[in-house]
Amino acid sequence: MKIQESYCIKIHTSQVEAQVEAQVEAQVEAQVDKDILIACSKQPLSSSEIATALGHKKLSGNLRKAIPRMKQAGLLKFTIPGKPKSKLQKYTLTDYGINYLNKEHPEEK
Repeated sequence: MKIQESYCIKIHTSQVEAQVEAQVEAQVEAQVDKDILIACSKQPLSSSEIATALGHKKLSGNLRKAIPRMKQAGLLKFTIPGKPKSKLQKYTLTDYGINYLNKEHPEEK
């Protein structure tokens, strides 16, 4: 009977750990997204400028994932839409991004 109890406890612990990890990951993602929106609401920024504005020395994995995800969601757009690889490329908020920031984070206006 002890072996079954131990096995059940290990399974339950793994499930709880996975849930906590997913929650923390979602919170970090949401905070990074918010910080990017706030930074880009002040002026158009390149990806490296976004990293600097968020206190990073260089573009981190979280930012590399967040920027395209936010562009895909319609929150960010290129300043030079026809040239996505341009060295002068920057990101700015879309109208949807501005509305989202104002609605979800009115204190950040």
